Amino acid sequence: MTNILPQELITEILSLLLVKPLLRFQCVSKAWFVVINDPDFIKMHLNRSIETNRERALIADANNQRFSEPVQIYRPFNHPTNTFIKIVGHCNGLVCLHICPFCCSNIEERNIYPNEIVIWNPLIRKYKKLPFKPIEIPDDYVFKVAFGYDQINDDYKVVRILKPQPHLARVAEVGHLVYSLRGNSWRRVEDKWPRKDLYLHMHCSASLNGALHWVADRSGLTSAIIAFDLSTEKFRVHALPIKSKSCAFEYNTHLVVLGGCLCVWEANCEQFFDVWVMKEYGVAASNWTRLYRLPHSPQQTPSYSKPLALSNNGEEVLMHEFSGKLYCYNTKKKRSRIVEIQKRIEKCELNLLVVGSLLLLDGMIELEIG
Repeated sequence: MTNILPQELITEILSLLLVKPLLRFQCVSKAWFVVINDPDFIKMHLNRSIETNRERALIADANNQRFSEPVQIYRPFNHPTNTFIKIVGHCNGLVCLHICPFCCSNIEERNIYPNEIVIWNPLIRKYKKLPFKPIEIPDDYVFKVAFGYDQINDDYKVVRILKPQPHLARVAEVGHLVYSLRGNSWRRVEDKWPRKDLYLHMHCSASLNGALHWVADRSGLTSAIIAFDLSTEKFRVHALPIKSKSCAFEYNTHLVVLGGCLCVWEANCEQFFDVWVMKEYGVAASNWTRLYRLPHSPQQTPSYSKPLALSNNGEEVLMHEFSGKLYCYNTKKKRSRIVEIQKRIEKCELNLLVVGSLLLLDGMIELEIG
């Protein structure tokens, strides 16, 4: 049957739709299937989703180790429910999961279900297991996993950073590994750690502008941000908006991305809750602007609230309180309101908003259906 509309217009209309109907529309015709699975269309659809802020999925990693949210989604693997699964990063609708066997109930289960890293698109229920790459971990070291997008090479990468425990007097010269989704392989990072006196927090990284970012401290004091450029595979150091003089247990400093900007949120357990944004991406501390400050008063504002998303007009911030409530805080009116959802997200280790994306649909990499 001859199309009434030109193909270019059909493609344009399809790019404006959400993920769920697009998955159904693959069955309309062979021509539509080819369009929806085309890598160029998938990129176009992703860019539209980001530009319009039209589709976001809230994912919660609850301490019962099941994903629970207003709409139930499925875990992309068959590991036992007591396996430790950690969300280590997300980018463009893809979520990176670290599956750790150490929480399995017995040795036999640990051998059957090894330590794995998975890249997962929860909205289309497809994922890819990364090839296993053993890494030698010295005594008193742990390794940290991070995930981001290399804009220069149009590639998604996973980085494994070897992190010393804070009590060590110095940082040993150990190797780090980076995985390329395009090349489907691991390789060693040649660049050295930028400052031996800085140690990474165990909090998740923030992916922005083709780089991964972590909060780093020195002798228990929050000091700087360590960045890893995914295209050059080089480390660099960014200044923090303030110099914390209190110990790490009094301040909780974290990184997120809000409105396309790097954001630092810092909770002082007794006084206030600050959120800073880097309006112009760079290394100067002067680039930071305080978006808002919340006093720790249960009658006025939620306590220990992680910012998740910024409204299109930049005035409201969606926040998640550790007790399980979602809030919208108006930075101009300095008022908050509860966001009602069908199911409370109780005591989550991490929760995030992922953009609607068709990535992993085109079959350009090896896929397994969850």
